[in-house]
Order: sequence, then structure tokens, then C-alpha cells
Amino acid sequence: MDYYSIAVSLFSQGSYAILSFAVGYLLNKERGNKAKREKTECGIRAILKIELRRIHERGQSEHKLSYADEASAEEIYSTYHALGGNGQGTTMINDIRKMPKV
Repeated sequence: MDYYSIAVSLFSQGSYAILSFAVGYLLNKERGNKAKREKTECGIRAILKIELRRIHERGQSEHKLSYADEASAEEIYSTYHALGGNGQGTTMINDIRKMPKV
């Protein structure tokens, strides 16, 4: 009888230790994934902003844009904005929308 209670006690403590380790490991892993995801989103946002700027500058230098460039700019801006892009992208897309199209 005494061995049975010891075995149950060891099993419950062992289960608790394993469960605690697993939860701690998963929480730490999620923190790392979140930081990596945030950095990835930041990088994507920067690339989208560069591409939007490239379209904007081409339109400014040629004083016109193609409909394809405008469509690309709209798609780029919607993704950029959804990722938390700032007002620079909004200013550029507003300028792009006002440019003559060919």
C-alpha cells in the first residue's frame, strides 16, 4: 500500500514537471516566433514602400503612369497599409491616383 501511494505521488509530480516544461517551452517558442514574424513584416513593409516609391518617382519624372502601374501601386499600398505602413505610403498613393494615366 505504501509503495502504491509513493508511485502515485511520483507519477503526479513527474506529470506536473513534464507539463510545466512543455508549457514553458511552447511559450518561449511562441515569443521567438512572434519576434521573427514582426521583423519579417517590417522587412516586407520596407520592400513594399521601396516599390511604391519607385512607381511614384517614375510617375513624377514622366508626368504620367500606365494603368498597370497604377493597379500595381494600389495592390502594393493595400498590403503595405495592412501591415501597418505609415503616412508616407498614403501620400505617395494619393499622388499616384492624381497622375494622368495612359
